[in-house]
Amino acid sequence: MIEHLYNYYLTKAELIRGCLLSLRHIILNHHKNITETQKWGMPCFCFKQKIVCFLWTDKKTDEQIRTL
Repeated sequence: MIEHLYNYYLTKAELIRGCLLSLRHIILNHHKNITETQKWGMPCFCFKQKIVCFLWTDKKTDEQIRTL
């Protein structure tokens, strides 16, 4: 995992962190051509270099997780 992405996950509370890491695992293992990068300060997942999904949490409440 890229170090700055790893730090993104580490800054989250345990419950949110576990959920985000689980989603990351599911997304990356879905297809061999899915890669992970960071855009807009959050983890983004690309399929053949086009963004298909990102993980986002609300900065004020840290409660919402959204994907495209």
